Amino acid sequence: TFAIPLGAMRASQVVEIRLLDEYGLPAEQIPRYVVTVLEDQIPEVASRLQGIGVAVTPNASLPIRGTATDDNGLARLYVELVLDDSARVDVDVDLPDNGELNTDIDLALLNEQGILTAAPGQTLGIVVKATDHFDLQSEVTTPGKETLSQTRPARQRPLFGQGQAQQLSIVTPDQLLVLLDRQELEQRQRLELITTELEQMRDLLQNIRANLQALDSPNALKSNARNTQLVSLPQVGDAQPTLNARQEVQRRVAVWTQQCVLQSDKSDQELASLASRVDNLRMQLVNNRIDSLDRQARLQSNVFEPLRSLLENEYEQLQAQLLGLTAAVNSGDGKSETQATIAQLDAVLLRLEEIKSSMLDMESFNEIVDLVRGLLEDQEQLLDATEQEQRKRILDFLQ
Repeated sequence: TFAIPLGAMRASQVVEIRLLDEYGLPAEQIPRYVVTVLEDQIPEVASRLQGIGVAVTPNASLPIRGTATDDNGLARLYVELVLDDSARVDVDVDLPDNGELNTDIDLALLNEQGILTAAPGQTLGIVVKATDHFDLQSEVTTPGKETLSQTRPARQRPLFGQGQAQQLSIVTPDQLLVLLDRQELEQRQRLELITTELEQMRDLLQNIRANLQALDSPNALKSNARNTQLVSLPQVGDAQPTLNARQEVQRRVAVWTQQCVLQSDKSDQELASLASRVDNLRMQLVNNRIDSLDRQARLQSNVFEPLRSLLENEYEQLQAQLLGLTAAVNSGDGKSETQATIAQLDAVLLRLEEIKSSMLDMESFNEIVDLVRGLLEDQEQLLDATEQEQRKRILDFLQ
């Protein structure tokens, strides 16, 4: 038996064993062994800020969610914070048990401890970083005989893995409320666009119903339905043209039905995204510690929860009706299914109008808040001017 000292290996190697007798004659076979080294990977970090937008207040709590893993285990996990051109601040985070990253960075607490001094007008850079237990030297030398010795340069690699870096603007609570107002109005405009597209889908369903009804009337005239016209069916006596016309109408109805299904799926995703964005607005109020319980309750009760309920009930029923309509149209029927689908779509549109009405009320409320906010700013400017005038008078008196 014998041993081959390979030392610390940073790369895979091929080992050949040559046997020589006392007269220097080699063996006919040369055993070859491949020693494979699994390359150490840098830590993988995927992080995001949950319930935080592009701006935060100095008292904000930053919820960081995501994953942090390494093939051989993490040695350290921390959040790097940088204010403008100031020195960076590292906040250590507990190592996750199953790779789940779930931590909160409290800016207010860091300000109280003097670790980080965040003030309105500054920019905060934040990134999550992780290091592993990699501690090999920059050079690997294999001891032993001269024929087995080899020196390999270490592969250059980062000392850490990091998630996506983000920059946040530090603003006052009033400034953040103005930004949230604008975002809320943008979501209302998105809801109006979704409603308009669903109303166009209703017009298409009405055209489908009219075309299906026209199949029962051989003397059907051209319709003035919106966006399309019905095919004029010939007399019953002309069998072949009637068959061709029926096939054309059925083909057109099938295409329209498929368009309705695609539009329904598109609007479903957009409404789900809208509900998520509205909930994000509410979470920004909570995470930035802004005292606006009425606004939070309004976003939660009048917009987010109705949207989620709509998607789980009326809208799900609408999609089921569209699937039933598609099957009926493919089998050559579908008049009753079309009527039921239109009725279900009307129920969805009614709920959307109620939600949109709530958001319109919010817009009026926001206008009032903006007016009050402007009055408060004018009052603050007046108080500052008064204090400066009083200081000037005192200095003049002392002189």
